[in-house]
Amino acid sequence: MIRNLARQLREMTLRSKLVAALATWTIFVLLLTAGYVVMRFGTLTEGLSPPRIMQSREALGALLWLAGALSVATVIFSVVVARYVLQPVSALARAVREARPGTAHIPLPRVVTRDRDLWELTQAFDQMAYALGERDAALQQTLRERERQLSELGMISRFVEGCAQFQDADDLYRHLTTHVALAVSAEVCFILRYEKLSNEMVAQAPGFGLGEEQLRSIKYQVTPEIRSAWDFKTQGALLCNDPQSDQRIVRELIKSLGFYNLIVVPFYFQGRVTGLLVVANKPRWLTHEDARLLSVFANHTSIAVANLSFYQEIQQLAVRDGLTSLHNYRYFRQQIERIVQQARRYGSPLSMLMIDIDNFKTYNDSYGHLRGDMILKEIATLLLAHTRASDLVVRYGGEEFAVLLPETGEEQAHGVGEKIRQVVEEHPFALAPDELPRSLTISVGVASSCEEPSADALIQKADAALYGAKESGKNRVVISKAA
Repeated sequence: MIRNLARQLREMTLRSKLVAALATWTIFVLLLTAGYVVMRFGTLTEGLSPPRIMQSREALGALLWLAGALSVATVIFSVVVARYVLQPVSALARAVREARPGTAHIPLPRVVTRDRDLWELTQAFDQMAYALGERDAALQQTLRERERQLSELGMISRFVEGCAQFQDADDLYRHLTTHVALAVSAEVCFILRYEKLSNEMVAQAPGFGLGEEQLRSIKYQVTPEIRSAWDFKTQGALLCNDPQSDQRIVRELIKSLGFYNLIVVPFYFQGRVTGLLVVANKPRWLTHEDARLLSVFANHTSIAVANLSFYQEIQQLAVRDGLTSLHNYRYFRQQIERIVQQARRYGSPLSMLMIDIDNFKTYNDSYGHLRGDMILKEIATLLLAHTRASDLVVRYGGEEFAVLLPETGEEQAHGVGEKIRQVVEEHPFALAPDELPRSLTISVGVASSCEEPSADALIQKADAALYGAKESGKNRVVISKAA
């Protein structure tokens, strides 16, 4: 019971505690006075005369009146304290509880504003509430900034992880432009690469939000005027929210594209601007925060594009002849299997030319290997110039070349071989600086696929025909004999 009473006292408000204390005090005074009167009245009146008893009764009555007056004073004091102290304090407590974080001013009832001390206390609460609100707003802003940074790091991580997976240019450009556009909520994104030979910036397909036809039309010469309009190396990203009238933009280039805002971020390799990352048509205005984020993407784009270029160069070195730039024997063996299977599947003709330079060893011994290399390169150029784009021209080995002719019969292949032989014979080769150009000759063996062709059989037949051309006196085209 005592514990319950103590717990109830702790849970009471200050106003209730004070009222209870004053009521208890009043009852205590009344009970003490009454007890004193009861105990003392008999003692005081024992053996007294009636007049003395009357005086004692008057004294005790005065004491009772004093106790009553004290009780009334206590009640009045309680009412005054409740009205002028507890009521304002309770009103102030309610106002503080109802105040929201960040409130610059706590609205107070009139009962509080009448008291100067409570007014000053209220002002202190105002300042404290405002400071707490400011701190809360700052913490919320910091939290949102951290969430944004984590989101950006997640996007960059997925972007970089994807860049390392692609070895095909189309897949890589699709990945780059899609992730960049989604990162800044833009409708268009594409990449411009600098072509050193033509001194042009050329759009790479595929992009995001633009078709391949549109992308093919996006290219421009990097003239001194364009360089002076905006120097990416020193000025960084170009941010433009009105491209149709901005003097820094090649307006003729983007007029048909309908861009209403754009940002162009350069990416570098070995200190040179090797390309531009273009983002356009964001529903809201582009900001420098977008430029900062895109610069991070541009840095990784530069690495991804450079890695793709290196990979493509390595792939070309693996399948290209370093001297003539024709495909090499390794590539020839890979492709002839596929081409023969395709010819067998569709029942289409397939022919092959095996070409050898006549007396090449003599020219090499007489004029040196450098002149011999020049002969090989010139003949490779002639072969490419007089064959179709669908034909496969390779350096088979040494001074031998091979040409695969899809969709070509035996007679047509013989005509192609004869044409090449005549072109080479009529071509002037400068073998020595102090000599007039000389003509060279070639021997050509022609083989065509049978009903069930195989790659090895086609090569053997072409090689046998070439041997027949050599044995017959060189500088001629010989068709392989039917098996």
